[in-house]
Amino acid sequence: KSVFVANLSFSIDEETLRDAFKDCGTITAIRFGEDRDTGAFKGYAFMDFEETEATDKAVAMAGTDIMGRAVRVDFAGGRRGDGGGRGGG
Repeated sequence: KSVFVANLSFSIDEETLRDAFKDCGTITAIRFGEDRDTGAFKGYAFMDFEETEATDKAVAMAGTDIMGRAVRVDFAGGRRGDGGGRGGG
């Protein structure tokens, strides 16, 4: 129940990010990507949601302008496994 959010402004903070995605669902954690050596923010974050469907809503926000940047949003670790296999035949 995590999403990867990229192309974030380097001046963003957790409160701004939470506010941008608050309508998707309950955010349980945000982890900002940081350089291992310097601790500098690398422009991306992982967000955990309480509800599985919240990740769908969050991914639908890809391209949303947050602090002047069109953010990229995707499922963390790839699409969860319940979406495939519907067609066939």
